[in-house]
Amino acid sequence: MILQKLGPLFLSRAASSPDPDKALNNLERFLSSIGARTTFYSLLAENPLVTDELLKLFGTSEFLSHALIERPEGLDLLLSKELALRYKTRREVFDTVLKEVSLHDDYEERLDALIARVRELHSYE
Repeated sequence: MILQKLGPLFLSRAASSPDPDKALNNLERFLSSIGARTTFYSLLAENPLVTDELLKLFGTSEFLSHALIERPEGLDLLLSKELALRYKTRREVFDTVLKEVSLHDDYEERLDALIARVRELHSYE
């Protein structure tokens, strides 16, 4: 059965997710919601990168997890190349902010730019 093949994959990916317990709980809810629709299982078996992203999402965001559990068809979004964004490293974000702040000559302007950028970054959490 395809689920026997996927079980170890799910466990290994969940273990490396941001919150393994949350990832497994959301995965269980997702699998319950898709039931016997084998196309979803085949999709996951044939696309381990989708499984990676799915379990990262399940281990990170309750909101997005709930949305996928309610509408499993949304899994297609994880396959979309247009929506695939590369995450910046902490160093890349720091360098970008430093560059933006250094564009200002005045200390107060630099401080204002830094505060605005930190608020913007904080709003993504």
